[in-house]
Amino acid sequence: MAKIPGLIIRVLSLLFFIPLISCLSGNDTSLERRQYQYTNEIWTITFYGAPDSYKPSVNCEAGVKANVGSNTIAHPGCYWNGGHRGKYAGGSGSYGNPLTAASDFYSNNSPVPQCGVWYSPFLQKWLIYEDYCPSCTGKPGKAHFDVWVGGNGGPAGQSYNKPGLCQCENSLTPGDSEACAYFNVAGATSQLEVNTANLWDGSNCNMGIPQWRWSGNNGNLKNIC
Repeated sequence: MAKIPGLIIRVLSLLFFIPLISCLSGNDTSLERRQYQYTNEIWTITFYGAPDSYKPSVNCEAGVKANVGSNTIAHPGCYWNGGHRGKYAGGSGSYGNPLTAASDFYSNNSPVPQCGVWYSPFLQKWLIYEDYCPSCTGKPGKAHFDVWVGGNGGPAGQSYNKPGLCQCENSLTPGDSEACAYFNVAGATSQLEVNTANLWDGSNCNMGIPQWRWSGNNGNLKNIC
């Protein structure tokens, strides 16, 4: 058998090894990104709390603060993570305990069904569609979700009635009320970063989640998509 010259062997080895390096380096996308898949869209994202859930005439937007509030959701009992969720808004934002989000059940403009879960990259939280927001009709290709900030129902003096909560809702809302959302997420969902800190802790607005990836109300959250 004729021997292959050593120079040819070395050249053939390089031709094989260079594409291998390129594949492993992930120049256009990281290995982490390839471990899961999702659909992304730009949605309208706003925030709400207990002061907004009592009745339309008493809410942060109307500037009316009464000694009432509610954290009861409109669609209790969603089945998630092996069990049924309760009747109150909440959640840490982890995949196993997503944070409550609301939209208009009747507009059919959301690609996420009731009790469906989606991910907000700018909040670094998972959210579950389990509450009703009559003004969140959205439009085809641009859903509108209200994200739960916090507060409790009950007598006067509880956290829902503290003026900082309404200000927190406004502070968290992007200047154009639009941000990227991931849905139909499949694969290694644990690879998506999660911050489980409360948006409103009863006294303070957590604006450090996670530095919000934008600067003030003029920031653009669309580029996260």
